[in-house]
Amino acid sequence: MKRSLVAFAAAATLATTTLASSSGCYGSFPATRKIHSWNGSLTTNRFGQSAIMVGMIIIPVYGLGALVDILILNPIEFISGSSSAPE
Repeated sequence: MKRSLVAFAAAATLATTTLASSSGCYGSFPATRKIHSWNGSLTTNRFGQSAIMVGMIIIPVYGLGALVDILILNPIEFISGSSSAPE
């Protein structure tokens, strides 16, 4: 029972991801770009930037930014036809 539920969840996730990626509503991911830009402005040392990025992946800053983009900002951008975040 539990195994079939996991298999169903995996199949549903794969189907949803495939459908979403093929629908043409990709978006510009403004929150993720802002996080990346902020990380790049903290230091000019590329090793420091990489260490900060790894830390922001472990503490899911990039993941939360991407989730906000996927669920909120990209659909707003798709519906309105313009970017929802200030540049």
